Amino acid sequence: SGDDDNMGMSFLDRLKSKGGEWMWETLEYNAEPDWIFDAMIRGSLYCVTDGSYNASLATDICGAAWIFYCSETSNCLQGEFAEQSESADSYRGEQLGMLAIHLVLATMEEHYGEIPTASQIYCDNKGTIQTFSRKHKRVSATVANNDILRVLRRIQGKSKLHHRIQHVKAHQDDHFDLHMLDLEEQLNYNCDLRAKRAVKNACSRKGERSSTIYSLPMESAAVYIEGEKQTTDIAKALRYHIGKANARRFYADEKIMDNETFDSVTWEDLRNLLQRRPKMYQLWYGKQCSGFCGVGAMVSRWDKNESSKCPNCGVHETADHLNRCSNKIRRALLSDSLRDLIEWMEDHDTDPELTSWLPLYLQKQGHKLFVDLIHPARVKMNQRMRQVGHSLDKIGWRHVTEGKLSMALRSMQADYLRQSHTDVTIDNWMRGLIDQLLTLSHTQWLCRNLTKHHRTKGAKALATKEDIRKEIELQLDMGADSLPAESRCLLEISPHELFGMDTSKQQYWLNAVVAARSAAAYTTTTQTQLPRRPLTLRQTALPQRSLAASSTPVTASATSNERPTKRRKSTQPRSGPTHPDILITSRSRSLLHDKLNVLHRNTADDLQGCSIVDLLRHPRSTNLDLSLGREKVSHRSFKTLNPAIWLTDEVIN
Repeated sequence: SGDDDNMGMSFLDRLKSKGGEWMWETLEYNAEPDWIFDAMIRGSLYCVTDGSYNASLATDICGAAWIFYCSETSNCLQGEFAEQSESADSYRGEQLGMLAIHLVLATMEEHYGEIPTASQIYCDNKGTIQTFSRKHKRVSATVANNDILRVLRRIQGKSKLHHRIQHVKAHQDDHFDLHMLDLEEQLNYNCDLRAKRAVKNACSRKGERSSTIYSLPMESAAVYIEGEKQTTDIAKALRYHIGKANARRFYADEKIMDNETFDSVTWEDLRNLLQRRPKMYQLWYGKQCSGFCGVGAMVSRWDKNESSKCPNCGVHETADHLNRCSNKIRRALLSDSLRDLIEWMEDHDTDPELTSWLPLYLQKQGHKLFVDLIHPARVKMNQRMRQVGHSLDKIGWRHVTEGKLSMALRSMQADYLRQSHTDVTIDNWMRGLIDQLLTLSHTQWLCRNLTKHHRTKGAKALATKEDIRKEIELQLDMGADSLPAESRCLLEISPHELFGMDTSKQQYWLNAVVAARSAAAYTTTTQTQLPRRPLTLRQTALPQRSLAASSTPVTASATSNERPTKRRKSTQPRSGPTHPDILITSRSRSLLHDKLNVLHRNTADDLQGCSIVDLLRHPRSTNLDLSLGREKVSHRSFKTLNPAIWLTDEVIN
């Protein structure tokens, strides 16, 4: 069996047999580790760990160091290691160091087959202490560093000990001399130095370690995507890499970018920025990059009344036109954005060559290649900057303004940051530069939309005002001949006063005039079509139930409360009227049904009580009352009715 095969193994061989050889490459000890078991029984064993992460050196490398020390015999066993991972951070480094200590203790318990006393473990990270102090029955797929937690769960399932983990204050050497610190604080200081050393060594040998598979000891399974181990939910990484593969194929098929150029773009930096932006911002970015955004060329495809021209310069507007507009205002806005970009680059330790040439390249709006630029100060472009410019020319000016930068640019800036000994990391710098570029494009988009859709000064609003002005001029030229006598007061307003009104009042006046002309034309047409035979009513021929006791006009139909039923069409020829003595024309039928006196026309006295001219003019006082008969309404209340919306031809007619 497997246990029989491991009977003759030493403790260190048993430890390395659990896998994860990269964690045990730098083991150091002054005596065979068998003393650990005795120290556990005596209670003189100190287990200390610390992690390290330096984003200024590398954002994908974290390290850890650990030590076992006997306070009575001064025996020690220590190790240090570094891991290269996209999930690298200081917290993962702390957890890896704590996992190493638990693996050593579990191996010790397994090697001797006895149950010694639980050990005391010290760590300066409270989050790691809480994580390793809990009993993990199940590990969620979405939790961070779930590979470490799964190994920890296996250790907890096999071990019968529950080790005590205590917090030790970090960096106490900054406040006290080393000999004044407690033993656990001195050991923590030792681990801190060795963990930092492990990270620096890993950074210097980063190219050599790229082929290392960082699987953990006792890890039964691991998922790698594009050579990168997944330490959290794999769904996000799968969606990203599948989408990237589809985009690579699409760009090649549509002749947007060849595969070599596509692979030279720093897509991960762009992804890191967009993940920190709202969903609506991501939606705008997707539409802008695909070209299916609300520009004139697209809007005019589904709305034929919309113009396909740019609201600023008047040329055919596509998504590519966004940052190329030649309008004076848009170019001034572009210059402001470039000044902000230069200021940002100077504040974030940017390579002077990039600061000099990149804004100049953007200012040319794609009309000149990067390698053909001529600096105003007659400064020559160095060879490396020319290589970066060539890579950006292959990507394309528009794509650069959309944050798609080249690996060559990233590498050039990373080397400069490494030499500058600054706290700015290349990941943060790239994210900031892409943010500046997207802000430049988004500012142009906002200016374009404001120019077109402003409520009073936008291009659409101005076009509406112009249409209303032309229609008003047409109505004024038509004169008062086709207006009813009671509506000719609308033309008493002077053209100067009429054109000085706001758009809503002009629309109200225009609707009133058009409605009056339509009503007059309808009345004339109706009168010409009415039969000349007069209405004749013979009361003796009317049914007795149709005579009401009130003064309501007699109707030839049922009462208003009764719902008329639909009659079936008869195949027999229609007979004459039931009451031959009653002759009711269409005109008389309207009079009979007009119980509410709707068809009543206002008299001259009624019109003098409320003039439409008074409604349109500004009142001399806010308490002006407009009276019509017994009803009164204030001008303020009349304005709240918003006649420009509800007063239409359909409502009036």
